[in-house]
Amino acid sequence: IPSIMIPPTSTQIGNQTYDLVEMVSELGTGYIIIPIVAILANIAIAKAFVNGTIDATQEMIALSLCNLVGSFFQSIPSCGAFSRSAVINASGVRTPLAGLYSAGLTLLALQFLSPYFYLIPRSTLSAVLISAVIFLVDWEIFEPLWKAGAKLELATVVATGFACLFIGVELGLLFGVIVGLVTLIFKWARPKIDVLRTKTSMGEYIIIRPDLGIFFPSVDYISTYIVKLADEDREEKKPILIDCRDIRDTDYTAAKSFMALTTMFEKRGQKLAFLDVRPQCQKMWKSAGIKNESFWLSENLTENLYGDAGIEDENATRMVEVVSQSGETEVMKNGGETNDHQMK
Repeated sequence: IPSIMIPPTSTQIGNQTYDLVEMVSELGTGYIIIPIVAILANIAIAKAFVNGTIDATQEMIALSLCNLVGSFFQSIPSCGAFSRSAVINASGVRTPLAGLYSAGLTLLALQFLSPYFYLIPRSTLSAVLISAVIFLVDWEIFEPLWKAGAKLELATVVATGFACLFIGVELGLLFGVIVGLVTLIFKWARPKIDVLRTKTSMGEYIIIRPDLGIFFPSVDYISTYIVKLADEDREEKKPILIDCRDIRDTDYTAAKSFMALTTMFEKRGQKLAFLDVRPQCQKMWKSAGIKNESFWLSENLTENLYGDAGIEDENATRMVEVVSQSGETEVMKNGGETNDHQMK
């Protein structure tokens, strides 16, 4: 067993001595990518073989402590392996005690059978690994994704699979994570927006309803959408209300963009207000300069729009036209129930 010592901060290769800074420079981005890939591989292996939930934080801490303690015994960095885990699982192993048997057999094989390993064809070793790993592929996931119309998720799965085949499992897994993050950012940058056109005897107003939080990736898209919507009815200057019930969080960039939007609408003489804004979002938007008068509640909607005349018109017949981004349109006529349901 190697003696316990502090991990070396320099190394010598030939006649050249490298200090810690030079070793890190030699590794380049590897000292960042390798730990990330190792953690992702361990988590993926755990999820593949465990029927239940996996605490990713616990896996990360365990792997980190294993390598940290091992460094004091001059061990090389280690992590789980997909192929080895698949072979062990196919052999019926159920507990970590199998590590003692595999370590013992490995030492015995290296001591007595090393000359004979050279004679084993690589195709034989590949066949063993393929036979064990092929059952890890979840073939049943493709049909539900296709039927559900989740083509973006399906494309991510297929792209990750091909990446694992052509550039290796570890890098392919990292590629899949990056693609997943890109698709997630794309969804946040292009949220679904429903438009409710409500007609009353006092006039017409428009409610838009984003379905996700408003952050810097999406605020330009939402602002542009609102401006285009306002330009369609520029002569009538219909009030535009942003339904914020589903907006649970926001950031300062979004707040500044909305401040610029309210200023533009004020100059145009057109009403723009925010409905049912949560306290934390309202606090952020007020810090950017949005006035308190721009925040409305659904129950005071008609009063804010039309004053006392709006209160008298509370029970007037209303036409509600719901337009989604997919182009689907639904027109409903009632005595106010649908409109209240849509806003409250």
